[in-house]
Amino acid sequence: MIELRRKAKASERYLVDLRCRSAPFIKAFPVHPASVTTADCQRYLDGLECASGTRNAHRQILWRLFAHCESRGYIPRGTNPVAGTQVLTGKHEDTIEVWTPKEMVKLLAAADPAYLPALAVGAFAGLRTSEILALDWRDVRLADRTIKVVHRKARCAGTRLAPITDNLFAWLSPLAKKIGLVWPRGREWKERERTITAAQNASVAAAGLLPWRHNSLRHSFCTYRVAATQDVARTALEAGNSASTIFAHYRALASEADGKAWFAILPPHSAANVVHLPQAAKA
Repeated sequence: MIELRRKAKASERYLVDLRCRSAPFIKAFPVHPASVTTADCQRYLDGLECASGTRNAHRQILWRLFAHCESRGYIPRGTNPVAGTQVLTGKHEDTIEVWTPKEMVKLLAAADPAYLPALAVGAFAGLRTSEILALDWRDVRLADRTIKVVHRKARCAGTRLAPITDNLFAWLSPLAKKIGLVWPRGREWKERERTITAAQNASVAAAGLLPWRHNSLRHSFCTYRVAATQDVARTALEAGNSASTIFAHYRALASEADGKAWFAILPPHSAANVVHLPQAAKA
């Protein structure tokens, strides 16, 4: 199945996803696919220790695996065992965790210089981690104050323009390059995911804020952006989300003052009357 997708020019990230999600299942059931039942698949999915959205992603890959088996005659048509398993809604299962402006100051001060642009983009432009991993400096348009996020770099179809706010402009201006990946470490997608996760963990440890909060940069952006602008539709457009998602999950989680404080976090000596980073202690 994976080789056929490779020949069809599927992205490397998609191929890695297929391999990583299907391999443990195949290892758990080293039998002919026709002997795997819906109950087997449900028990496997129930045993995964992950969020509902991640479990649904595993389910989708397994469904594709058995759909491939159907198309090749390994199992009879209409007997995909994954089709009858539970799909989790997850509407109220995942907690929205954000960083406070003071915590963000500490994270920025503690971050590895190579990770600093990615950290700032996640916090102040709201890009997903997958979008940051794929982001090239050519799409960071400082002159236009926008970051172009095209469909091949996002989970959603279409293209959006994420904002470069005044404070993000101040963070990126001295660090920007004409070309090259914003997150520079790693070649294969899985390696890049590991290295950026390591950078996140190192930053949060150095800042004394362990553990890293899942999807916290994007959650923080959406929370503070809608608080600062009081504009659900605008925030949804900038974040690449639906207005209903922004309204249901992010509205009223922070005050307008909190939102303005978030987008007033600047590098040291950038301006007056803003939240400054503390100076590093001298040896």
